[in-house]
Amino acid sequence: MTFRILVTCAGGDLAPQTLRYLSASRRHKVHITAVDNSPSAVGRHFADVFETVPRGEEPEYAEQLADIARRNRVDLVLPCSDEEALAAATNRALFEASGAQLACAPIETLQRMANKGAAYAFLES
Repeated sequence: MTFRILVTCAGGDLAPQTLRYLSASRRHKVHITAVDNSPSAVGRHFADVFETVPRGEEPEYAEQLADIARRNRVDLVLPCSDEEALAAATNRALFEASGAQLACAPIETLQRMANKGAAYAFLES
């Protein structure tokens, strides 16, 4: 059985290593779909499928990402930037409707952690 993972932010500094680790799994055969807003993202060279998407803060981002997940029969969506995780978590139902699990915290937790002042205040209390 092939485990299908969608990884966002394929142009990020950690993307090549993350994608290599996923591909090297000894436990599962892994098929990787990577996305980024830049068509020249370095992670495209470490994925089975690569697609460009809008930036995470763009209104159409979550819907386009969920469509990519559906078309590629993705099992797990792994958002790798704060903006993308916030957009995906806000629209979690889109991913679940496509049959994919979303690998990020609930939106309330992400919003608290994205605001460093609020996160420190919460931790202090």
